[in-house]
Amino acid sequence: MHDASSTSPVSVCFHALVDELCAKTSAASQSQRTDLDILDDLTHLQYPVNGYDFKTTDVAKLSKWCGKYRTKPQSLKFCQVLFKLYSRQKAPILTESQVVISFILFLMDVLKKSGNTTDLEKVHVLKALGTVLFENGPSLQENYLQQQVVEMLLSVIHQYSDLNTTASSSAPQPPSMRIISGNSSINSTLSASAEIRRAALVCLGHLCVKIGPKAPFYSEICQAIYVNLRECRKIDGGNNSAKVATSALRALQFVLTENKAAVASAVEPLVSLICMIAIETELASSSGASNLQLGGSAAIITCSDSEMSDNDFHVSNRPSKNLNRLEMNALQCMHTAVKSNPKLFHSSWSRILPDGPPTAVNQNTGHIYNKKTSIRQPSIFSIASSHPQSRVRLAAYQVIGALFDGAKQYLAIADALSSTKSFTSLAERLGRQLMGSYIALLSAVPEESDTMVLVHLLKTVAELIRNTTFKNLPSDLPLWILSLMNSRIRDGSDASIQIVSLEVVSSLVDSGFKLSAMEALQKQNSGYSLLSILELMDFEGDSVLGVKIAAYECLGAVCRSDILSLNLYWDDVISRVDKAVKDEKQTLRAASFKLLEQYLQAGNANNNIDTAADDPEADAATNHTWLNAVERIGIVTIVLGMMSSSGEKGDSNDINGTSIGVSSDQGGDANVRMAACRTAGVFVGFPVLQEDALFLMDIAMILKPNISDKTSVGVRSRASWALANLTDALVAKMSNTPEVSEVFNDALLIDLMDTALLAARDNDKCRSSGVRALGNLMRISNASLLSRECERKVKEVVTALTKNICSGAMKTRWNACHAVGTMLGNWTLPCESASWTKSLMEALVQTVSSCKNFKVRINAAAALSIPLTISKYGGNEVVSRICEVLDDAYQHVHVGVETSVTFGEYKYREQLVNQIRMTFQHMHEIINKEEHDVKSVFNIGMLRSHAALPEPR
Repeated sequence: MHDASSTSPVSVCFHALVDELCAKTSAASQSQRTDLDILDDLTHLQYPVNGYDFKTTDVAKLSKWCGKYRTKPQSLKFCQVLFKLYSRQKAPILTESQVVISFILFLMDVLKKSGNTTDLEKVHVLKALGTVLFENGPSLQENYLQQQVVEMLLSVIHQYSDLNTTASSSAPQPPSMRIISGNSSINSTLSASAEIRRAALVCLGHLCVKIGPKAPFYSEICQAIYVNLRECRKIDGGNNSAKVATSALRALQFVLTENKAAVASAVEPLVSLICMIAIETELASSSGASNLQLGGSAAIITCSDSEMSDNDFHVSNRPSKNLNRLEMNALQCMHTAVKSNPKLFHSSWSRILPDGPPTAVNQNTGHIYNKKTSIRQPSIFSIASSHPQSRVRLAAYQVIGALFDGAKQYLAIADALSSTKSFTSLAERLGRQLMGSYIALLSAVPEESDTMVLVHLLKTVAELIRNTTFKNLPSDLPLWILSLMNSRIRDGSDASIQIVSLEVVSSLVDSGFKLSAMEALQKQNSGYSLLSILELMDFEGDSVLGVKIAAYECLGAVCRSDILSLNLYWDDVISRVDKAVKDEKQTLRAASFKLLEQYLQAGNANNNIDTAADDPEADAATNHTWLNAVERIGIVTIVLGMMSSSGEKGDSNDINGTSIGVSSDQGGDANVRMAACRTAGVFVGFPVLQEDALFLMDIAMILKPNISDKTSVGVRSRASWALANLTDALVAKMSNTPEVSEVFNDALLIDLMDTALLAARDNDKCRSSGVRALGNLMRISNASLLSRECERKVKEVVTALTKNICSGAMKTRWNACHAVGTMLGNWTLPCESASWTKSLMEALVQTVSSCKNFKVRINAAAALSIPLTISKYGGNEVVSRICEVLDDAYQHVHVGVETSVTFGEYKYREQLVNQIRMTFQHMHEIINKEEHDVKSVFNIGMLRSHAALPEPR
């Protein structure tokens, strides 16, 4: 309990006023003040009310009070109380369903009885309704209250539409309405109607928040929004047009956030509005205006013949504040729509993206003619580069980035190097749009003065690079990008700009551009060198930590795509990595570990990455000392003193010593442990390390506690992946390396099976690796272990594999089928007498028969071709069942009558048909080996016909 002295006077007044107001209904009330006096005091309080004494009973009393009949003055005054309470007070009781419903019903009743209420009072009621509706729409699902609110608001919007208002304002007015003569009366009426429609549109938008995509009235709301956007051009004076359009766009953004199906109908109006803003921005910029004015002569865009054409939006001179709000809401709404479904906007690129000039690229040299040429074509880039308001420019760059996000397949055909005079192909048109976008973005980089806008501009460049194929673009375009980024990487005035500049370089390298083309860089005088990135790794202080992390990530991109460039500086890199792994900052240690892992992966001869392994310089760098010490990181302490190759050329004698110690500390940073586990998974892939049995065992011991880690799925998934890689190594070395067989005895194998079972029953991110590990462990288990544990541990493993074959992500199911095939390759597996054999085979059969993913079916069919005898399948009955299902599957897939799969699966059709044919051949062979009385059980004719099938064309 709080004493009176410790309680806020505001809260005391609030409770006292609520009690006094509700006590007026009681006969025992002695108060001389009226309800209006009390409500007036409530409206003048300072909100939010102090939470010390804000009790649920206060709101409950108010909800009961408003449920009784009230006079018009009382009701209007209470609407103001609700507006302040819901707009400023945060309390769970205000969002309770019954409370919200009571207040909504009250506000709807006030609106219905507002026949002789002034327009300003209606606006106050609608504002109160909008604040109560925000995020409370789900509370109105009962008794169709949502639909009732929508119908009422749509009626208000229609009643105060421009045409109705204009007609009523031109009719003979009563004496009280003739105070203002001429156009002033009409303009005043129009202003009031605009405010009412604006408030009603806000209510519609707030109602949609959090109600989900299945509400039945989205189309009605969208239609009302589009009508108001079209009618905005008919208002000639004041700020009405901008205000109504701003509220309509805000409501549309709420609708698009909840219901992605509405994006299709929003493309045309949004693109038209963006085009209008772009033209006016370009006109204002070219005329040298310091403030954006959407002027009197409407610019016309003739590239659209839709119902809402581009020149429908004519906006008269207005203060820039309202105009900026309109532009911001248009861009934010566009961003929401594009993020929901960017492909719907591909057909509109020609209207909102600039075309590069036809002479932008020299057809002979493949170079850009003039990088300083500015594109004055109106587009969304006009807003991004020329608008005087920085936040509007920032919003424009966000839209541009969203337009290019995920468009790599669409842009893959873009061709800026070829040109035909007879017609413009799609490839040429996309090439010109792509070049126009690059020129506009890169030209804006040196001109942009606002730091936040420049950061988003560079992020947009990175997004465009990630979705670009450079093979049909000017050869000097990447050099131009590098030259711009180099100056910003070296400029240490702002860390955020350095970080995003490094992100641009990473994207460029990942796209396939080779930094090793240093001669071309020198000819262009870009001054770029990896040294500029290495220097960032030497910076000290918390303020530059993000820059150092970004530098490590950038070098990781170089490892993935252009390791030759990094080999030239490997001595400098490894010295910095050695220092970073001992740093106090966990994020920096994780970044250094990740860089090491990526370099190891790139240098591994088993990888398919082109590392130019035949190059003597590359070999020398790759065979250099990896690391003198990688000290305690998270839960792992790895001490490596090794002189070894990362590929096949390594010699086990090069390993001076390898030891791994395990700490019981589980409190390390998750990112560090993820990086450590992933690096361990890379290490076990090196053939030279696979010879060291103790090293492999130490890795296994390190991974066990991480797979059972309960705090991070990321740690468990990477540890599971590393365990699966370890078991791959065991399969490769167990038979021909006696030391490995001695270390990984039965007890250790069962222990690893338990660990892999944890992964196979975990999140989908872990299960795909867990089943792979189980299949490998069963493959290397000896006959005595399998026989002894047939109905215990082996059954547990098979049950986990069977479950993952039948359910889960497709990658998990694919790996589970593959793991079963690996397991069945162990000929000592006691399938003949096991209770789990038939259920396992049935799972594979069902997968071949009905799985929608052809890759899963291929691996299931492949697994069915492994056993060598009928008894291994579980008997004649099981084999007969397998043959029937294979026959049915072949008929459906080969003839092309399969209807349950998506179009993308058909590229695997021939591979599936071929695998079914090979499985039939295998079944035919093992049945032919049986005695005559056994063979009579099977349909030999069917088997022969399938076994003799030709290769699929």
